[in-house]
Amino acid sequence: MIFLVLEPGMKLVPYFFLASLLIIISFIDIDFYRIPNQLIGIGFLAGTVLMIMFSFNQWGEALLGVLLGGGLLLILAVLSKGGMGGGDVKLAGLIGFFLGWRLMVIGLFLAALLASIVGIILIALGKKRRKDPLPFAPFLSIGALVALMAGDELTKLYLELFFM
Repeated sequence: MIFLVLEPGMKLVPYFFLASLLIIISFIDIDFYRIPNQLIGIGFLAGTVLMIMFSFNQWGEALLGVLLGGGLLLILAVLSKGGMGGGDVKLAGLIGFFLGWRLMVIGLFLAALLASIVGIILIALGKKRRKDPLPFAPFLSIGALVALMAGDELTKLYLELFFM
């Protein structure tokens, strides 16, 4: 799907890598409720090499994405006293590195919205209780991929609806 939405060319390589890594991390989080640090480390290392090779993002945007994505979830993790795991914080930072801060904001919003909807449905169906854990990596991944493919259009739509 990524190759149908984004401009063709070698700059797709980093996003194919990110999508593959997000799929792997999501399934691990669903099965084990954890995100391996090794995969986050591989993501940052490969992302740095890919940034040098393909210039898919600007370094300043990437750094702000790491700080914003990881920072917001770190604050949430501290305030929730364990409701958000450290793996989710690191994953949000990694996603921010690849997407930059602007698309990271959209991705986080979509992740939170989708997780809320799914959580409410699972509670309503009696599958989960309010305090039961819900793996957040799949929602972060979906939010990131939607932001990557449609973030600019979603931003324009939002601005048109509410500010123009």
